[in-house]
Amino acid sequence: MKPQKTLFFLLLALALAACTQPTAAPTPTAAPPSLTPTPVLEPAPIEDLTLSLELDKDTYVLEERIRATLTLRYVGGAFAFVNIRLAYNNPQFPSNQSRDISFLIYDQDGKPLEYGAMHQPMLLEPYHFAMFGPNSAFERTYPNIERSYIFTGPGEYTIQALYENYTDPSDGRTAWQGQIVSNIVTFTIEP
Repeated sequence: MKPQKTLFFLLLALALAACTQPTAAPTPTAAPPSLTPTPVLEPAPIEDLTLSLELDKDTYVLEERIRATLTLRYVGGAFAFVNIRLAYNNPQFPSNQSRDISFLIYDQDGKPLEYGAMHQPMLLEPYHFAMFGPNSAFERTYPNIERSYIFTGPGEYTIQALYENYTDPSDGRTAWQGQIVSNIVTFTIEP
């Protein structure tokens, strides 16, 4: 027999012997494995996501346009998958169905302003979610905040934004979930 054939039959015999060796019995487990898939990326803790609010001015004339800009920033060390639709609506409406953002506006007596409009946001879709790396940010401007609230007249007001997300996209990815609030901004409305 030639050396190549001998080597072939020797390797074949070793492979067959390895396949016929008894295997160890499986180790019993206390509970069956979870059927929930493990996310590739864990949602970021709340302290890793920040929301900042800026107004275009400090003082407005009654019924003048109030422009607010929100910046959603991820300051964590890894990555986070975040809802960036940032649709705003009545704070009384459920989050994620009708809104992701609420603006909480209070008059000089500390009373919340009545929300006087209703917006029909688009349905929350997978493309409304984005991957944020370290120090990533998403900014959105709301050009007419005054149209949604009933201002009680001239005076000093405060505004704060509330961001909420309690859902994952329908494509199975795991998104950051929770609630965060922005800084408080004080502004004045003059007659």
